Amino acid sequence: MKNKILLALLIFLQSCSALNSPASKAKEQEIDLTRSDCFFPYHAPYPGGIVNIKINDKKFQDIEEIYALNGKDPALCITNNNDIHLLLPIPLDYKKSKIIVQIGRAELSIPIENKKYRESRINIKDENYVNPSEKSLKRIRSESVELETTKKIMTPSKRKNYEMLMPVEGLVSSEFGVKRFINDIPKSRHTGMDIAAPKGTLIKAPLGGSVLISENFFYRGNVIFIDHGNGLISSYSHLDKSYIESGEVVTTGQSIGVVGKTGRVTGPHLHWEIMLQGVPIDPELFLR
Repeated sequence: MKNKILLALLIFLQSCSALNSPASKAKEQEIDLTRSDCFFPYHAPYPGGIVNIKINDKKFQDIEEIYALNGKDPALCITNNNDIHLLLPIPLDYKKSKIIVQIGRAELSIPIENKKYRESRINIKDENYVNPSEKSLKRIRSESVELETTKKIMTPSKRKNYEMLMPVEGLVSSEFGVKRFINDIPKSRHTGMDIAAPKGTLIKAPLGGSVLISENFFYRGNVIFIDHGNGLISSYSHLDKSYIESGEVVTTGQSIGVVGKTGRVTGPHLHWEIMLQGVPIDPELFLR
């Protein structure tokens, strides 16, 4: 990642008065990323990453005047000093070279960096997890609808801290974004972080929130989804046991279950996902 991040929002906002329309050309200068209680997730402008920029000028802190022209409204993080950080997830399949965010009548252009993801090849012995039966496919489709709906839940919240704890002690066995091949068949991209650990290893909530799902799914095995507010959702798959139920409220660091090897796995591990506005992003960006 370049040391010098383009687009200084402070200078940009000072020039906004000279813009006559939303179609005015955006300028490339430096963004102010001063550390604050909205520092996490880290600013990482690449596919699978996130835009995190601080808006300094008070006259632009009308949340109804801030939106992305690329189809996603940004989430907002309010600091203790009432500064606003604009958070915008970048899908793994994002192909454009920049994202345009409109603030009032001004446009802010954020360049997107290229990031290469490695390939991951694994072998699954159970054929039903590679080429599911009709009965399994029916279950998979039903669960897919529930999961996609859950990922897009937006609970209003003025969260001031998105920093997360590592949910389990172990070895990162597969990082976010890798291109997966199962039994040499190309599959969807890996949208989480896999942490290998012995069966029964304790899993803790990285951040407090409300439990949306604590169930058993075909591919994910025993899985938990937690709503942290403001469109931020996390999930924990392949558990041996879950200690919590849907509807419960959990606190940061609370035990929520133990590592297992349920669902489609090659061994015991935790598959940890984070989604913002329904878009999977790299969990590493939330860790100190």
